[in-house]
Amino acid sequence: MSTDTALPSNKLISIICRSIGRPELKQTLASVAKQSYPTLEIILVEASAESLSDFQEFAGSVPVNFVSTGKKLSLSAAANAGLDAVKGDCIMFLDDDDWISEEHITNLVDALNSHSDVKAVYSSTQKVSVDGKQTKEVFDQTFDSQLLMRDNFIPIHSMLFESSLFKSGCRFDETFDIFEDWDFWLQLNQHTNFFHISNLGAFYRAGGDSETASEKNNDRHLSSNLRGQGRANLFAKWLKIWTREQLNSLSIQFNISQPKKDESFR
Repeated sequence: MSTDTALPSNKLISIICRSIGRPELKQTLASVAKQSYPTLEIILVEASAESLSDFQEFAGSVPVNFVSTGKKLSLSAAANAGLDAVKGDCIMFLDDDDWISEEHITNLVDALNSHSDVKAVYSSTQKVSVDGKQTKEVFDQTFDSQLLMRDNFIPIHSMLFESSLFKSGCRFDETFDIFEDWDFWLQLNQHTNFFHISNLGAFYRAGGDSETASEKNNDRHLSSNLRGQGRANLFAKWLKIWTREQLNSLSIQFNISQPKKDESFR
Protein backbone atom coordinates (compact mmCIF):
# COMPACT_ATOMS: atom_id res chain seq x y z
CA MET A 1 0.00 0.00 0.00
CA SER A 2 1.04 3.58 -0.60
CA THR A 3 3.11 5.45 1.97
CA ASP A 4 3.27 8.68 -0.04
CA THR A 5 3.16 11.95 1.88
CA ALA A 6 -0.11 13.86 2.06
CA LEU A 7 -1.13 16.06 -0.83
CA PRO A 8 -1.16 19.87 -0.42
CA SER A 9 -3.98 21.24 1.73
CA ASN A 10 -5.22 23.33 -1.22
CA LYS A 11 -5.71 20.32 -3.49
CA LEU A 12 -8.42 20.71 -6.13
CA ILE A 13 -11.41 18.41 -5.63
CA SER A 14 -13.31 17.35 -8.75
CA ILE A 15 -16.95 16.44 -8.09
CA ILE A 16 -18.49 14.35 -10.87
CA CYS A 17 -22.27 14.59 -11.13
CA ARG A 18 -23.99 12.27 -13.59
CA SER A 19 -27.35 13.84 -14.30
CA ILE A 20 -30.50 13.32 -16.32
CA GLY A 21 -31.82 16.68 -15.17
CA ARG A 22 -33.83 15.61 -12.14
CA PRO A 23 -35.39 18.52 -10.20
CA GLU A 24 -33.39 17.35 -7.17
CA LEU A 25 -30.21 18.42 -9.01
CA LYS A 26 -30.84 21.93 -7.63
CA GLN A 27 -30.38 20.67 -4.07
CA THR A 28 -27.41 18.54 -5.11
CA LEU A 29 -25.53 21.49 -6.63
CA ALA A 30 -26.55 23.82 -3.80
CA SER A 31 -24.96 21.42 -1.30
CA VAL A 32 -21.69 21.72 -3.23
CA ALA A 33 -21.97 25.51 -3.29
CA LYS A 34 -22.22 25.49 0.54
CA GLN A 35 -19.08 23.43 1.12
CA SER A 36 -16.60 24.81 3.62
CA TYR A 37 -13.77 23.45 1.50
CA PRO A 38 -12.81 26.21 -0.97
CA THR A 39 -11.11 24.58 -3.97
CA LEU A 40 -13.70 22.69 -5.98
CA GLU A 41 -14.87 22.04 -9.50
CA ILE A 42 -18.07 20.35 -10.67
CA ILE A 43 -18.02 18.02 -13.65
CA LEU A 44 -21.67 17.93 -14.72
CA VAL A 45 -22.19 15.06 -17.14
CA GLU A 46 -25.30 15.47 -19.30
CA ALA A 47 -26.26 11.79 -19.29
CA SER A 48 -29.62 12.36 -20.99
CA ALA A 49 -28.02 14.30 -23.89
CA GLU A 50 -30.01 17.39 -22.88
CA SER A 51 -28.41 20.67 -21.80
CA LEU A 52 -28.23 21.26 -18.05
CA SER A 53 -26.99 24.85 -18.30
CA ASP A 54 -30.13 26.13 -16.52
CA PHE A 55 -28.89 24.46 -13.33
CA GLN A 56 -25.54 26.29 -13.23
CA GLU A 57 -26.81 29.07 -10.98
CA PHE A 58 -27.40 26.58 -8.15
CA ALA A 59 -23.67 25.81 -8.00
CA GLY A 60 -22.95 29.32 -6.74
CA SER A 61 -19.32 30.32 -7.27
CA VAL A 62 -18.11 26.75 -7.86
CA PRO A 63 -16.99 26.43 -11.51
CA VAL A 64 -19.01 23.96 -13.57
CA ASN A 65 -17.60 22.00 -16.51
CA PHE A 66 -20.45 20.65 -18.63
CA VAL A 67 -19.65 17.34 -20.32
CA SER A 68 -21.84 16.10 -23.15
CA THR A 69 -21.31 13.43 -25.77
CA GLY A 70 -24.50 14.31 -27.65
CA LYS A 71 -26.14 11.01 -26.74
CA LYS A 72 -27.72 9.27 -23.78
CA LEU A 73 -25.23 7.59 -21.48
CA SER A 74 -25.44 4.68 -19.09
CA LEU A 75 -24.35 5.29 -15.51
CA SER A 76 -20.96 3.69 -16.21
CA ALA A 77 -20.38 5.59 -19.46
CA ALA A 78 -21.36 8.86 -17.78
CA ALA A 79 -18.94 8.16 -14.93
CA ASN A 80 -16.09 7.55 -17.38
CA ALA A 81 -16.93 10.71 -19.31
CA GLY A 82 -16.67 12.60 -16.03
CA LEU A 83 -13.38 10.96 -15.10
CA ASP A 84 -11.90 11.93 -18.44
CA ALA A 85 -12.70 15.59 -17.71
CA VAL A 86 -11.32 15.95 -14.17
CA LYS A 87 -8.50 18.33 -13.35
CA GLY A 88 -8.45 17.76 -9.61
CA ASP A 89 -6.04 16.05 -7.26
CA CYS A 90 -8.94 14.09 -5.77
CA ILE A 91 -12.30 12.92 -7.11
CA MET A 92 -15.77 12.44 -5.66
CA PHE A 93 -19.02 11.31 -7.31
CA LEU A 94 -22.32 12.95 -6.40
CA ASP A 95 -25.43 11.77 -8.20
CA ASP A 96 -28.21 14.22 -9.02
CA ASP A 97 -30.69 13.15 -6.35
CA ASP A 98 -28.29 13.05 -3.38
CA TRP A 99 -26.52 15.74 -1.38
CA ILE A 100 -23.69 16.32 1.09
CA SER A 101 -23.25 18.27 4.33
CA GLU A 102 -21.27 21.53 4.44
CA GLU A 103 -18.22 19.91 6.08
CA HIS A 104 -18.28 16.70 4.04
CA ILE A 105 -15.35 17.43 1.72
CA THR A 106 -13.33 19.21 4.41
CA ASN A 107 -13.64 16.16 6.67
CA LEU A 108 -12.63 13.78 3.89
CA VAL A 109 -9.64 15.87 2.82
CA ASP A 110 -8.50 16.12 6.44
CA ALA A 111 -8.77 12.33 6.74
CA LEU A 112 -6.70 11.81 3.60
CA ASN A 113 -4.03 14.19 4.87
CA SER A 114 -3.97 12.41 8.23
CA HIS A 115 -3.66 8.90 6.77
CA SER A 116 -0.87 8.88 4.21
CA ASP A 117 -1.07 5.08 3.92
CA VAL A 118 -4.42 5.23 2.09
CA LYS A 119 -5.62 6.99 -1.06
CA ALA A 120 -9.38 6.72 -0.50
CA VAL A 121 -11.55 7.71 2.45
CA TYR A 122 -15.31 7.59 3.00
CA SER A 123 -17.80 8.93 5.52
CA SER A 124 -20.96 7.54 7.07
CA THR A 125 -24.12 8.08 5.03
CA GLN A 126 -27.71 8.82 6.05
CA LYS A 127 -30.45 7.22 3.98
CA VAL A 128 -33.46 9.47 3.38
CA SER A 129 -36.88 8.89 1.86
CA VAL A 130 -37.87 10.06 -1.61
CA ASP A 131 -39.09 13.33 -0.11
CA GLY A 132 -35.83 13.86 1.80
CA LYS A 133 -36.86 12.79 5.30
CA GLN A 134 -34.34 10.84 7.36
CA THR A 135 -34.93 7.12 7.77
CA LYS A 136 -33.54 4.85 10.46
CA GLU A 137 -30.87 3.50 8.10
CA VAL A 138 -27.29 4.74 8.32
CA PHE A 139 -24.41 3.25 6.34
CA ASP A 140 -21.48 3.39 8.76
CA GLN A 141 -19.53 0.19 8.14
CA THR A 142 -15.84 0.28 9.09
CA PHE A 143 -13.73 -0.69 6.11
CA ASP A 144 -13.25 -4.41 5.57
CA SER A 145 -11.76 -5.53 2.26
CA GLN A 146 -13.16 -9.05 2.66
CA LEU A 147 -16.64 -7.69 3.28
CA LEU A 148 -16.31 -5.46 0.20
CA MET A 149 -15.68 -8.58 -1.86
CA ARG A 150 -19.05 -9.88 -0.69
CA ASP A 151 -21.22 -6.74 -0.54
CA ASN A 152 -21.14 -3.07 -1.40
CA PHE A 153 -21.51 -0.99 1.77
CA ILE A 154 -20.11 2.33 0.45
CA PRO A 155 -22.56 4.81 -1.15
CA ILE A 156 -20.84 6.48 -4.06
CA HIS A 157 -20.87 10.07 -2.75
CA SER A 158 -19.43 9.12 0.63
CA MET A 159 -16.03 8.42 -0.97
CA LEU A 160 -13.15 10.74 -1.85
CA PHE A 161 -10.18 9.21 -3.67
CA GLU A 162 -6.93 10.44 -5.18
CA SER A 163 -6.85 10.99 -8.93
CA SER A 164 -3.73 8.84 -9.16
CA LEU A 165 -5.98 5.79 -8.79
CA PHE A 166 -7.90 6.72 -11.92
CA LYS A 167 -4.66 7.46 -13.72
CA SER A 168 -3.40 3.99 -12.78
CA GLY A 169 -6.16 2.47 -14.90
CA CYS A 170 -9.26 2.29 -12.70
CA ARG A 171 -12.37 2.98 -14.78
CA PHE A 172 -16.05 2.07 -14.68
CA ASP A 173 -16.91 -1.17 -16.45
CA GLU A 174 -19.49 -0.17 -19.08
CA THR A 175 -20.82 -3.72 -19.34
CA PHE A 176 -22.43 -3.25 -15.91
CA ASP A 177 -25.89 -1.69 -15.71
CA ILE A 178 -25.98 -1.96 -11.90
CA PHE A 179 -23.28 -2.35 -9.25
CA GLU A 180 -20.93 -0.29 -11.43
CA ASP A 181 -19.84 1.60 -8.32
CA TRP A 182 -19.16 -1.63 -6.39
CA ASP A 183 -16.97 -2.87 -9.24
CA PHE A 184 -15.13 0.46 -9.22
CA TRP A 185 -14.47 0.24 -5.47
CA LEU A 186 -13.06 -3.25 -5.97
CA GLN A 187 -10.73 -1.82 -8.61
CA LEU A 188 -9.56 0.95 -6.28
CA ASN A 189 -9.05 -1.55 -3.49
CA GLN A 190 -6.55 -3.42 -5.65
CA HIS A 191 -4.30 -0.34 -5.24
CA THR A 192 -5.08 0.94 -1.74
CA ASN A 193 -7.01 0.25 1.42
CA PHE A 194 -9.83 2.63 2.35
CA PHE A 195 -10.34 4.55 5.58
CA HIS A 196 -13.75 5.20 7.12
CA ILE A 197 -14.57 8.31 9.14
CA SER A 198 -17.61 8.30 11.40
CA ASN A 199 -18.73 11.80 10.36
CA LEU A 200 -22.17 11.61 8.80
CA GLY A 201 -21.61 13.74 5.71
CA ALA A 202 -23.54 12.16 2.83
CA PHE A 203 -27.29 11.80 2.25
CA TYR A 204 -28.59 9.04 0.00
CA ARG A 205 -32.12 9.35 -1.38
CA ALA A 206 -34.05 6.09 -1.64
CA GLY A 207 -35.85 5.21 -4.85
CA GLY A 208 -35.07 7.38 -7.83
CA ASP A 209 -34.40 5.52 -11.06
CA SER A 210 -32.63 2.61 -9.39
CA GLU A 211 -34.27 -0.61 -10.55
CA THR A 212 -32.80 -2.40 -7.54
CA ALA A 213 -34.04 -0.05 -4.85
CA SER A 214 -37.42 -1.71 -4.26
CA GLU A 215 -36.08 -5.23 -3.91
CA LYS A 216 -35.83 -6.77 -0.46
CA ASN A 217 -32.34 -7.16 0.98
CA ASN A 218 -32.88 -10.90 1.46
CA ASP A 219 -33.58 -11.31 -2.27
CA ARG A 220 -30.25 -9.94 -3.47
CA HIS A 221 -28.84 -13.41 -4.15
CA LEU A 222 -31.75 -14.57 -6.34
CA SER A 223 -31.11 -14.82 -10.08
CA SER A 224 -34.77 -13.99 -10.69
CA ASN A 225 -34.22 -10.27 -9.98
CA LEU A 226 -31.85 -7.56 -11.17
CA ARG A 227 -29.80 -7.45 -7.99
CA GLY A 228 -29.16 -11.18 -8.12
CA GLN A 229 -28.24 -11.01 -11.80
CA GLY A 230 -25.98 -8.04 -11.17
CA ARG A 231 -24.18 -9.78 -8.32
CA ALA A 232 -23.68 -12.88 -10.48
CA ASN A 233 -22.19 -10.76 -13.27
CA LEU A 234 -19.87 -8.98 -10.88
CA PHE A 235 -18.63 -12.21 -9.30
CA ALA A 236 -18.14 -13.77 -12.74
CA LYS A 237 -15.70 -10.96 -13.49
CA TRP A 238 -13.88 -10.84 -10.17
CA LEU A 239 -13.45 -14.56 -9.64
CA LYS A 240 -11.02 -14.35 -12.56
CA ILE A 241 -9.11 -11.46 -10.96
CA TRP A 242 -8.90 -12.21 -7.24
CA THR A 243 -5.84 -14.11 -6.08
CA ARG A 244 -6.00 -17.47 -4.35
CA GLU A 245 -5.33 -15.72 -1.05
CA GLN A 246 -8.22 -13.31 -1.63
CA LEU A 247 -10.59 -16.11 -2.57
CA ASN A 248 -9.57 -18.04 0.52
CA SER A 249 -10.24 -15.00 2.68
CA LEU A 250 -13.63 -14.61 1.01
CA SER A 251 -14.56 -18.20 1.83
CA ILE A 252 -13.62 -17.55 5.45
CA GLN A 253 -15.75 -14.40 5.43
CA PHE A 254 -18.77 -16.35 4.20
CA ASN A 255 -18.25 -19.00 6.88
CA ILE A 256 -17.81 -16.76 9.91
CA SER A 257 -19.98 -13.76 9.11
CA GLN A 258 -23.59 -13.46 8.07
CA PRO A 259 -24.79 -10.14 6.66
CA LYS A 260 -26.64 -7.86 9.02
CA LYS A 261 -30.07 -6.58 8.03
CA ASP A 262 -29.63 -3.90 5.33
CA GLU A 263 -25.85 -4.19 5.62
CA SER A 264 -25.52 -4.00 1.85
CA PHE A 265 -25.88 -0.58 0.26
CA ARG A 266 -27.76 -1.97 -2.74
